[in-house]
Amino acid sequence: MTALTEVRKQLIECLRAYIANEEPKELITRDESFDEKQYGLFRLAYEQKLIPIVYASGYSRGENTEFSHKLKRSAVEGSLIQTLATLNFTELYRRFNEENVSPIVVKGIVARSLYREESVRPSGDEDIYAETEEKFLRCREIMISEGGRAEDGGDEAAAVIAFFFPNGLHIELHRKLFDDTAFEKNNGCFAHAETQLLRLGGSGAEIEIRTFNHTDNLLYMLLHALKHFISGGFGLRTALDIALYAEKYFDSIDGKRLTEGLENNSAVDFASAIFDICTKELGADKKIFALIGGRHADGGEMLEDILAAGVYGTSEESRAHSANITRSAANGGSRLSGIVKSIFPPYSYMKKKYSYAEKAPLLLPVAWLHRGIQYLFGQKQGNTASDTLDLARKRAKLIESYGIRLER
Repeated sequence: MTALTEVRKQLIECLRAYIANEEPKELITRDESFDEKQYGLFRLAYEQKLIPIVYASGYSRGENTEFSHKLKRSAVEGSLIQTLATLNFTELYRRFNEENVSPIVVKGIVARSLYREESVRPSGDEDIYAETEEKFLRCREIMISEGGRAEDGGDEAAAVIAFFFPNGLHIELHRKLFDDTAFEKNNGCFAHAETQLLRLGGSGAEIEIRTFNHTDNLLYMLLHALKHFISGGFGLRTALDIALYAEKYFDSIDGKRLTEGLENNSAVDFASAIFDICTKELGADKKIFALIGGRHADGGEMLEDILAAGVYGTSEESRAHSANITRSAANGGSRLSGIVKSIFPPYSYMKKKYSYAEKAPLLLPVAWLHRGIQYLFGQKQGNTASDTLDLARKRAKLIESYGIRLER
């Protein structure tokens, strides 16, 4: 593990201080490159969708600098957008309740409720899961009647339909919690999950929403993070959500059942590494290790990957391109087979990227050639084929170190 930079240390310190409700220490050295480091912090916080928390921690507050003003503007704007989104979501969910459909809410507003001010934890969308076909179709009808526009026409047979509303609200309606075929087996973990009612939404926007019981909510959060970890990575916010949830609802979580669910998905060491990061770096209570049988795994290498990944492994294209290699490693396959899949993705992927392949499937070989030329000769510095392979090898090794296996 390489040493963390001043910028990364400062971001972690701001999160730790916010959670502890105390002033953050100033860790960035005031030297000739101070301004550059400050903007490096801003960029990192932006990639990780953590600007509102950095500002709420009190970092740079009271300073009359260009950086502090920019941080404040971005934080206030982000918090306002999130407050409006929460209000709009609770109004929509109230309609669901009136129609007696009440889909299961995961992540989003549930995760935001873990923070002192919900608006500091932004959500790009809200995820709702309709566990029956009848409920799925009824939720779809309600959202259309409320002005929602379904992405790509809202195919009724789709596993997930994204809806966009004129007020800026973005909802993903799930027929399956895990629609990716590589992770579809995870749906079985929640086939008979119990649900509960929680009153969430914050001041002026309270609503009784339906969500999983605390054990299954935490299991879902961990398995969802695992999916992203294998495919490209996840951010520090996701790790913090998990630790805060485990800590807040510790007494209501069945540790034995949680551990069994994680063991069935070879994810106990993965969960332990997240707990390690959050207890060592962010001040989470060490008692949460008891939820996974006291299992301890070092999270140092994972922390580096998290800080480089962006919120969901989107900080660099090379992560997306390396996904087939890391998935191959998680399947116990060779890295060579993963490289082949990266060069020749399946038709289901290619038709989304090259419209002519969708219109004429016989042109798939042409699309592969087109992709290869673009990839080999059209990439920017830091996102070349060599960079992708180097990142993929590093991440595959990390996946192997935690014993992660998609197929067992």
